[in-house]
Amino acid sequence: MANDSEPIRPDTVPMPPPRVARKTRGTFLLPGELLDELRDASYWARQSLARIAERALRAELLKMRDQFNAGANFSRRPAA
Repeated sequence: MANDSEPIRPDTVPMPPPRVARKTRGTFLLPGELLDELRDASYWARQSLARIAERALRAELLKMRDQFNAGANFSRRPAA
Protein backbone atom coordinates (compact mmCIF):
# COMPACT_ATOMS: atom_id res chain seq x y z
CA MET A 1 0.00 0.00 0.00
CA ALA A 2 1.29 3.47 -0.86
CA ASN A 3 2.50 5.75 1.89
CA ASP A 4 -0.23 8.39 2.31
CA SER A 5 2.32 10.92 3.58
CA GLU A 6 4.06 10.85 0.20
CA PRO A 7 1.50 11.72 -2.49
CA ILE A 8 2.13 10.64 -6.06
CA ARG A 9 3.12 13.67 -8.09
CA PRO A 10 1.52 13.65 -11.56
CA ASP A 11 4.75 14.98 -13.09
CA THR A 12 6.55 11.82 -11.93
CA VAL A 13 4.03 9.39 -13.42
CA PRO A 14 5.60 7.75 -16.47
CA MET A 15 3.82 8.49 -19.72
CA PRO A 16 3.64 5.73 -22.34
CA PRO A 17 5.22 6.37 -25.72
CA PRO A 18 2.78 8.30 -27.94
CA ARG A 19 2.15 5.39 -30.31
CA VAL A 20 1.26 2.79 -27.65
CA ALA A 21 -2.49 3.26 -27.45
CA ARG A 22 -5.13 4.92 -29.54
CA LYS A 23 -6.76 7.87 -27.78
CA THR A 24 -10.47 7.72 -26.97
CA ARG A 25 -12.71 10.67 -26.18
CA GLY A 26 -14.00 10.97 -22.62
CA THR A 27 -16.39 13.59 -21.31
CA PHE A 28 -16.39 14.89 -17.74
CA LEU A 29 -18.34 17.51 -15.85
CA LEU A 30 -16.05 19.58 -13.63
CA PRO A 31 -16.65 22.54 -11.32
CA GLY A 32 -16.27 25.76 -13.32
CA GLU A 33 -13.58 27.26 -11.09
CA LEU A 34 -11.48 24.08 -11.41
CA LEU A 35 -11.73 24.10 -15.19
CA ASP A 36 -10.93 27.81 -15.37
CA GLU A 37 -7.77 27.41 -13.29
CA LEU A 38 -6.77 24.33 -15.30
CA ARG A 39 -7.14 26.34 -18.50
CA ASP A 40 -4.97 29.10 -17.03
CA ALA A 41 -2.36 26.56 -15.87
CA SER A 42 -2.48 24.84 -19.25
CA TYR A 43 -1.71 28.11 -21.01
CA TRP A 44 1.17 29.13 -18.73
CA ALA A 45 2.65 25.62 -18.48
CA ARG A 46 2.29 25.16 -22.25
CA GLN A 47 0.60 21.79 -21.79
CA SER A 48 -2.71 20.68 -23.22
CA LEU A 49 -5.66 20.03 -20.93
CA ALA A 50 -5.65 16.46 -22.24
CA ARG A 51 -2.02 15.95 -21.14
CA ILE A 52 -2.71 17.43 -17.70
CA ALA A 53 -5.82 15.27 -17.28
CA GLU A 54 -4.07 12.10 -18.47
CA ARG A 55 -1.19 12.54 -16.03
CA ALA A 56 -3.56 13.26 -13.13
CA LEU A 57 -5.78 10.27 -13.96
CA ARG A 58 -2.77 7.96 -14.27
CA ALA A 59 -1.49 9.14 -10.86
CA GLU A 60 -4.91 8.51 -9.30
CA LEU A 61 -5.13 5.08 -10.92
CA LEU A 62 -1.75 4.12 -9.44
CA LYS A 63 -3.01 5.17 -5.99
CA MET A 64 -6.21 3.14 -6.47
CA ARG A 65 -4.25 0.05 -7.58
CA ASP A 66 -2.12 0.29 -4.42
CA GLN A 67 -5.08 0.93 -2.15
CA PHE A 68 -7.59 -1.54 -3.55
CA ASN A 69 -5.71 -4.13 -5.63
CA ALA A 70 -2.24 -4.71 -4.11
CA GLY A 71 -0.66 -2.58 -6.85
CA ALA A 72 -1.90 -4.83 -9.66
CA ASN A 73 -3.98 -3.83 -12.68
CA PHE A 74 -7.71 -4.17 -12.11
CA SER A 75 -9.51 -7.01 -13.87
CA ARG A 76 -12.13 -6.16 -16.48
CA ARG A 77 -15.51 -5.09 -15.16
CA PRO A 78 -18.52 -7.37 -15.83
CA ALA A 79 -20.48 -6.70 -19.01
CA ALA A 80 -23.61 -4.64 -18.45
